[in-house]
Amino acid sequence: MREKKDFDIEKFLVGYLVAVGIPVALFGFSVFFGGLPILSEKIVVFLSVVLFIYFLQKQWKNYSTVFAISISVIASWTVFAIFFLFTFPVWFMTGIISLFYGLSTGLFKKANRPKNIKRLKIARIVSISLFAVSLAATFWVYSYGFNPIPCQYTYEELPIPSELVGIKIVVEQDVYLAKGLTPEVCKWSGPIIENEIISNRTIENNTVGKEYYEKQGRTIAPFEKGAEFDLVKIWAQTSHGIITIDGGGGPLYDLVLKDKSGMIYKISTTALDDDVVAYYKNGVKQGYLTWSLFDDYFPRF
Repeated sequence: MREKKDFDIEKFLVGYLVAVGIPVALFGFSVFFGGLPILSEKIVVFLSVVLFIYFLQKQWKNYSTVFAISISVIASWTVFAIFFLFTFPVWFMTGIISLFYGLSTGLFKKANRPKNIKRLKIARIVSISLFAVSLAATFWVYSYGFNPIPCQYTYEELPIPSELVGIKIVVEQDVYLAKGLTPEVCKWSGPIIENEIISNRTIENNTVGKEYYEKQGRTIAPFEKGAEFDLVKIWAQTSHGIITIDGGGGPLYDLVLKDKSGMIYKISTTALDDDVVAYYKNGVKQGYLTWSLFDDYFPRF
């Protein structure tokens, strides 16, 4: 006859965090950094969870606790699958620390293990300290990637292609001017420019639109057609951290412009529609600046 064992909250928490954390980490790393060569991500997640829960039952022989872990893991994956995917570094570190705690305290040993109170206290202190450090590190990677400065976006100045040296840039279509700094501007990472030229298409876009910039605390106003600029610099913008992964790592390109009065502006190459911004050299029109032109000048791969 099986010995009935009461539900153990310590075993449940540690077992659950390991059963969720390690498979989530395997799945996340596979999705974001390349697929697994033999088995699919879902099969790896399923097998790792099943084997770990089987191991717990063999060790503990506590059916109520192991059953609760199983149900909780299934429910978590069903409800929070997408959340897990985009927060996998947090779950990875939580799973590793929980695994360390279970091993160092002897929690994963067979049932009725003798408890070493001093060892338990040390393990708990170390685990809590590791968790605090790893949580801070995970937040940093999640927000800024492996960038050593606290900036989601960094900039690198690129050489101006010889064909574009000394050109005059003329706005030939209706555009808008956004005044003010974007929330993600970081004083350590690159240029701080408050005047940004925005295409008419962007302002009329239902997803972006005028409200997008106004929510950032910036003002939007029509900008004069026919304005002339000198091309001063070209900046490549690279995004860091999982929080910006939906927009891709980049780089995206910003043109830094100067008008006749010396005022500095910027325009993203993503705002360069086919007939919006023309460029002249020695008084002769050369064509239009487009985003694809700069992708040709600065291939990403």
